[in-house]
Amino acid sequence: MKKQIRGVGMHIEKSVSALLHYKCKTVVEITWGNAQPSLYEIDTFYDSDNGLEMDDENYKEYHLAFISYRP
Repeated sequence: MKKQIRGVGMHIEKSVSALLHYKCKTVVEITWGNAQPSLYEIDTFYDSDNGLEMDDENYKEYHLAFISYRP
């Protein structure tokens, strides 16, 4: 069963947050800025950062989702 995610006008961080509600291997339909929906399979979620020390004021953490296009 595919799930619908609307990506139009969404900040990418919000898109990842929306995907976190689903399990890996779930097929989702995502509509990007071109208004063309496409199917993707959620592969994995992970955290990353910008390589700075956590106590550095410029430190940033990122939440990422790896998705695969399903033609």
